Amino acid sequence: MGNSKQVQKAGDNSTQNQIDTVVVNQGITEQRTREIFDEMFQLERQNYTKEAFQTAKERIGEFEKILISRMSFIDGAFNSFADPYFQFLLRDTQRVAGSSEKTDDYSLLSELLVCHIQKGEKRSIKANLKMAIGIVDLIDQTDLCALTVAHAVSGYVPMNCFCRDGLKTLDDLFGKLMYMELPSGNSWQENLDMLGAIRISSPNQLKKMRDYYIELLNGYTCVGIKKESDDYKKALKILNEANLDGNYLVDHELLDGYVRIPTSAKDSIDKLLIEDGKLVRPIKEDEKRSLHKVWELYSTDTNLANGVNKKFRDSLSEYTNLMKLAEWWDSIPEAFRVTPLGNTLAHTNAKRCDQRIPDLL
Repeated sequence: MGNSKQVQKAGDNSTQNQIDTVVVNQGITEQRTREIFDEMFQLERQNYTKEAFQTAKERIGEFEKILISRMSFIDGAFNSFADPYFQFLLRDTQRVAGSSEKTDDYSLLSELLVCHIQKGEKRSIKANLKMAIGIVDLIDQTDLCALTVAHAVSGYVPMNCFCRDGLKTLDDLFGKLMYMELPSGNSWQENLDMLGAIRISSPNQLKKMRDYYIELLNGYTCVGIKKESDDYKKALKILNEANLDGNYLVDHELLDGYVRIPTSAKDSIDKLLIEDGKLVRPIKEDEKRSLHKVWELYSTDTNLANGVNKKFRDSLSEYTNLMKLAEWWDSIPEAFRVTPLGNTLAHTNAKRCDQRIPDLL
C-alpha cells in the first residue's frame, strides 16, 4: 500500500488573440489582476462616505496583498479575475474586508475565493461559499477555531494502516487546528447556530470522545481474526483468490495472536491503495468485495472487544493534543451538527492552517 498523491491541474481559461494565422494565448497577468481588483473597489466607492472611504481603502488594500500572494501559488488562478461570477464574489469579499479590521478575516476571505477557483463548479459549494463570505466578519475567531475542530472530529479519518501511526496523525492534525484556546460554555454554540454554521440538537448530549473514536476507528478497535484458526485459513483463501497476498492481514497491535486488515475503519477499505508491482493504484471492485468478506470473519467476542477497547483508550492517553481535544469535547453541553455552510467555513479555515489537509468538499 502506498500514499496517494494530489495532482492539481491548471485551468485553461485564457484570452486568445489571433493575428493572421498566429494564435497567442495570454492569461490574466498579476498587473491586470491588481487593476481589476481596483476597478471592482471603485464600483463600491459610492457606498462609503468621505470619512469612511479612506479606512475601507486601507483595509481592502491589506486584503488585496494577502489575496494576490495566496493566488500567486496556484497555476492559472489569476485567470479567474476575467470571470463575471468571480468578480461578483470579489466585490462581496471587498465589502466584508472593508468592514473588518482583522487580518485573519482577510486571510479567510482569500481562502474562500481560492476554494471557489478550485471547487466552485459545484452549485452546492458555490452557494455555501457565497453565504460563508457574507458572515466572515461576524464570526469570533475563537468560535471559528471551535467550528474547525468540530468539523475535523467528524470529517477526518486517518488512512494509516497501523493504530499508533493513525493516532499520531490525528494528534498532529489537532495540534495545528487547536491554534488558540477553545471556548467553554455554550455561547459559542449559540453564536454559530444563529449564523447557520451549526444546528444545536438540544437536549441531547454528544458521545464522549473516547467512545466516539472507538466506533469511528473500528479498523483499529476490531477484534480481528485469530491466527491459524479456521477463519484465518478462510481469510487467506479469499485473499489468494483475489490475487491479494498475506500482507493484507497484519498483526493486531492491541490484541496478541490476532490479525486484521490494515485499515483504520471498515469504510476505508473502499479507499485503499494497492501496490501492484512498482505501481500504486486504487483498489478494484472485486478486491473491495474480498476484503469485506474477510472483515465478516472478524471475531465478535465481547470480552476480547472490551480488552481491545481498553487498550485503545490507554493508547489515546499518550497523545497530548487528543487528550486536550477529549477534555474540551466532553465538556460541550449540547449536541450539535455542523451544517454545509459551517463545513465550508471550517474546511477553508483548516486549509489555512495546513494546505496538506485532505479535501472534504
